Amino acid sequence: MALIKCKECGKEISSEAGACPNCGHKKPKATSGVTWVIAGLIMIGVVGAIWDSGEKEDREAARLAAMTPEQRASEATVKAATEQRSSAQYACKEFVKRTLNDPDAAQFDDASTYFTEKQAADKFRVEVTVRAKNGFNALRHITVNCVTQQSNGKWVPLFVKEIT
Repeated sequence: MALIKCKECGKEISSEAGACPNCGHKKPKATSGVTWVIAGLIMIGVVGAIWDSGEKEDREAARLAAMTPEQRASEATVKAATEQRSSAQYACKEFVKRTLNDPDAAQFDDASTYFTEKQAADKFRVEVTVRAKNGFNALRHITVNCVTQQSNGKWVPLFVKEIT
């Protein structure tokens, strides 16, 4: 048995004492082996995720470097069009949600199943399908026709009407 200093009050106490008799400060318990193993596994997972993300970036950079400028421009155009299309789908879904009796209970189908048609440069027609409660609290499966247009960076509903 050795004497050690209390980390709280500085008085000497027994190394086997569970708490300081002077101030009552409890000695911290030693970290168990299981805790160290779990911490090690988490660290391995974090390092692996960081390593993998770096490899993905390297593969993407190599893929882009192998493309011609025309291919890169074409891919950028397709990516922009896809983003615009999904933004229009999301905007229509939100417009439809605002018109429902109980928007929180609405169950929208996956946006990838929505019929989406580009009508002009920034104008889309989207058919949104949703299961929603009507005024009598009955659950209905409906399709809503929504025409939306991007104006000054925001999506504006031009037409929202139930078609089934």
